[in-house]
Formats: sequence, C-alpha cells, structure tokens
Amino acid sequence: MPWIESLDWTSLNSLRRYPLRQGTSAQSVDGLFSLPDSLIVDFSLTATSVVTRRFYIARILNRLSSIILEVRDNFTDVVGTVEIQNATHTQDKDYYLTPTSAYIGATGRFTIGKLDDLAYQPAGSFEFSLSATEFEPRTIVPGLQGVDRIEFLDSRNGSFSLTGDVKIAARNNLTFVYSGVNDFNRVFIDVGDGLGLNKTCVTTTPVRSINGVEPDENGNISLLGTDCVKITSTEAGTLSLTDTCCTPCSGCNDLEELTTRLTGLESKFISLKGSYNDVNRQLNMYLSTVNASCACPV
Repeated sequence: MPWIESLDWTSLNSLRRYPLRQGTSAQSVDGLFSLPDSLIVDFSLTATSVVTRRFYIARILNRLSSIILEVRDNFTDVVGTVEIQNATHTQDKDYYLTPTSAYIGATGRFTIGKLDDLAYQPAGSFEFSLSATEFEPRTIVPGLQGVDRIEFLDSRNGSFSLTGDVKIAARNNLTFVYSGVNDFNRVFIDVGDGLGLNKTCVTTTPVRSINGVEPDENGNISLLGTDCVKITSTEAGTLSLTDTCCTPCSGCNDLEELTTRLTGLESKFISLKGSYNDVNRQLNMYLSTVNASCACPV
C-alpha cells in the first residue's frame, strides 16, 4: 500500500498485513477465521542461526476473554506461544514468546495493536498453513550460532551447568563421532573395547548354546512348554518348570491319617508276634510232657 507520511510505524502496520508476508491470505485452513490486520502491528523473532528456516502463525485459540498465538517453523515444529489477556491489554503493548523445548533459546516479541476486530471473528481453535500466515523474512533475525549453557545431570553427581568454552573429553572406552550438516550436526558417543582409552571392559562368558541349540540373531533361545509343561520366571535369572497335569492326589491330612494307621498296624504286628511266642512256648511244654516216660518203678 502507499506510504502515509502522517502515520507512525504501528498505526501504518494496522492498516496492512504486516508482519505477515505480502500476498498471504491470513485465513485459517477451514476458512472460518481471518487474522485481523490490526491485531499484530510489529513482530521480531530470533530462533535459529539457519537462515533458510521459515516461520508462521500455525494456530490461534480465541477464547473471547483471551487469545493464544502459536508459532511454528516450516517443519511444523512448535517454536513457542504467546497469550494476550483482553482485560489487561492496551494498544500497541509488547508480548514475549514462551519457547518450547524444541526452540529453548528462541526469543520473540509481538506488538499487539487493537483487539476490537476480534469481536467479528468466531471463538475456538483455528489452524493456519505456512502459505496463509508466513512472517516476512525481515522479521526473522538469524541468531549467532552457539550454545548459551550446557547442563549435565546424573543420579550420582546431581546437576551442574557450564558456560563459555566447554570441553567434553572421552575417558574409559568412549569415542565421539561427528556427523556433518546433512545429519543436523550430530555428535555420536560410542562405547566399546579396544579403543585405546585406558581401560578394557570386563567381559564374561555368555551362554552360547543349550544342548547344541544356538540363539537367534537377537541372542535369544526360546523355551516352549507343551501339554503339561509350564515355564515361568519368578525372579531374575530363574526359570521354573512345572508339570501342570500330574498333581499330588493326597494332601497333608490324608498323609497324616495314613501315618496313624501304619503306626497302629505296626503295634498289632508286635502284639501278634508276642502271642506267637506264647503259643510256641506252650507247644514246646506240651510236647515235653507227652514224650515223657510214664513207667512205674518196680
């Protein structure tokens, strides 16, 4: 639009689509919500040092009493959000972006003009596409590539942060492998033996086979129970094999009754043995009497 000399910067922007890119529609995907020109009158964002990254308003949550703007990049990753409360808003007030973990170092500032035109828009959540609400390239300020802070955290030493020139050194059996730009500048940490870094790992002899059966490609040997065999693990490193078909037919009470009867039977055998000895002794006495001589002396 033609430049109007009598208007200041924000007033001029309230009459045009800035800071959205020229030619954008500013309409939601469903076509029900249209972003008013008077809502955002200035904007700036520093989110990354990659100059090819593009950003846009991806979602608007219109609650009538407040409004939330969500900013994403051209890969649909959420950069951050900003919330405007109607009750506390004043014209051309600045609001600052709350970044997400994907863009933890991002900083952004919205200058919000008037909220009056929102009264003509429906309430609810509305999605936008990159082509409809992309920001002008000049509003995206590439940041200097760098790391503001590195925080180290583990269960033994707790957490501590370092700034400035931080060196991460490999000690025991670690090595760093750098992957280039095509892999998003990743550094891989690998572990292993024989790396020439002070110590070797303690090795043990694993189970290589069971009765000649070797494991699969994942190092696993499967034990399959069939019919009456059940295989369970009640604790680490332990397998229990259970015969589910042949269970004891007698319990403790039955065994106790059987033991009592066996004890009684044993007592009767002892009594029978005593009776046998008495009968045998009497038999011997009888035989001695019968065989004795009965002749009278002359």
